[in-house]
This record gives sequence, C-alpha cells and structure tokens, in this order.
Amino acid sequence: MIAIPICSILLALTSLVGRVYSLRAGSKWHERIPVVGFDGIDTGSREGRAYQGVMITVFSLLPAIALVYFWCTFLSATVMLNDGKKDPGASLWDWSQLRTLNDPARICTEFHKELADPCIGNATVLPGLEPTIFGALTLAAVVVLAMHWRAVVTGQRHETPRITTRGK
Repeated sequence: MIAIPICSILLALTSLVGRVYSLRAGSKWHERIPVVGFDGIDTGSREGRAYQGVMITVFSLLPAIALVYFWCTFLSATVMLNDGKKDPGASLWDWSQLRTLNDPARICTEFHKELADPCIGNATVLPGLEPTIFGALTLAAVVVLAMHWRAVVTGQRHETPRITTRGK
C-alpha cells in the first residue's frame, strides 16, 4: 500500500527532470532523453537509440506499470472494519467508514471468515482518505509522465527571449 505514494512521487520527480531535460535538448527523440551511465554513447546509432529506449522504459514505463500493479492489489484487498464483527464489505472509497483516525479499518490480502482473526496479511487503512490521497498523487504522476513523454516525442523547445540592454 505504501508503494503507491512512493512510486507516484518518484515517477513524478523523474518525469519532471526528464521533461526539463527534453525541453532543453536536441532535435531528435533519442537526444531528448538523458544519457545514463555512458557519457560517450552515440545516441544516434542503432545501439544508442536502443539504449535510450531501454532507459526511458526503465525510468518511466516500469514505475507506471508497477503503479498499476500496486493499485490492482490495493483495490482487490478485502476491507474489514475494527468494530468487532468478522464481516468484510466496507469499501476503500467509503468516507462514512472513516469513523476515527485512531481506529482505522484493515485491508486483508486474504480473508477467511471461519478463523479467529479472519484478516490475513493486513494493514491499516483510513477508508476514503488514504485512497483519495493516493489517487491524487497517482494522477499528478501520470500527468507529469504524459508531459514528459510529450516533450520527448514532440521536442517542444522553449526558447528564452533575448534580453537586450541599452547603453547610455
């Protein structure tokens, strides 16, 4: 569960850095991706472009895929309130289930009602609040990722206007 905000923040940061670099760099897509590890690589060669493709995959697509996986795991978990009942069924998004910050609900990766403690592999969750915060962080990361990829693909360059001064 904690992986969602961590991945979101790291994806947003790497995408912001990548976008700034892309807007300042060359005219071809492979020149607009920072070179990682090999300063002398010719990014215009076939192997150089392949290397750049792998780097953008590792630093942007892989974290995005990991986010999808973590969200699927988070959303498929069973929610159980700490009200003494062994009944699942509360929704992660149900704000009415957020009764107090001191006694949050639990999400269970496995739920077996017949056990004394039916919630196996659990973590605490604040229904409504945590999923909303995680969703906002993920949305921000996806927007920044899209801006980064747009800068890599289109190469929109922001030219700084020249400042001229008049001498007296």
